Amino acid sequence: MVNLFPFIPLSIAFLFALLLSLIYILALIYSHVNPVYPFISDSGATHPEAAYFSYILYLIAILVGIMSWIRYKQIKYFIHNNPKQQQQFNNNDNNVRQKSKSIDEKLSERLSTVFKLDRLNTWSLYMSIIQVLSLPAVAAFRSTESLELHLLVGAVPVFSASLIYFLMQTHITYLTIPYVGTLKMARFRLLVSILSIIFGTCMLFGVLFSALGLKRTYADIRGPSRLVWDESYGGYVGHVVSTVAENVAIFMMCPFYASFYPEFRRIETQNRRLKFKFNEINF
Repeated sequence: MVNLFPFIPLSIAFLFALLLSLIYILALIYSHVNPVYPFISDSGATHPEAAYFSYILYLIAILVGIMSWIRYKQIKYFIHNNPKQQQQFNNNDNNVRQKSKSIDEKLSERLSTVFKLDRLNTWSLYMSIIQVLSLPAVAAFRSTESLELHLLVGAVPVFSASLIYFLMQTHITYLTIPYVGTLKMARFRLLVSILSIIFGTCMLFGVLFSALGLKRTYADIRGPSRLVWDESYGGYVGHVVSTVAENVAIFMMCPFYASFYPEFRRIETQNRRLKFKFNEINF
């Protein structure tokens, strides 16, 4: 029987790549945006590309919700069935009289790690819930019709929650080495998280500089005219910097989610229940 679990993170990565490429190409074909990179939401603000944009975002929201819940259960199960913890307790029982002080220190450190891991796992789930609820809002409130709602209810919560989710999952990967995560994978996720923060910051500064150099009123850029932003609007360089940075930051979703393929490949179902395997250790 084919194991479909590893295809969940790969599907999310594929859909993000499809979102960035297909919507932009369609917007160019129909001459709805300038060739120089627009914001991804602006590319998907006009029909017919708006329909594809919404549909892909809905699929991503569903898959992110499914993946995040499985990941939450995976780490939760690991916390309660940690082989390292069981091994350490057995070693402690053999040396309890000689190293009682050392045992207390190790036990305290271990409990602290377990508490931290459980808290990170729970808050990661909360961040994914924000993502799932905000992604449809990005599609529902178009940037050319309800820019404020698009940003406050959709784009900003999605991007912020995604960055926090990246950092938390990276920390979880470090804490679960070598049973769930690996050092190589932890470093890779850390690199992707740092790049996402860098490009996200560049996007914010680009938006700020474009606003400072704007020659038109705010009302002029909150409607369809923002789709053909050029030098006559002012703040053009800042606008291009912010749009390119946004697209790259969103692209970082692809390698990050795809990196969960190895962990999800070791998830199976048995008697309609999830069965977790961690680096050749069957729980």
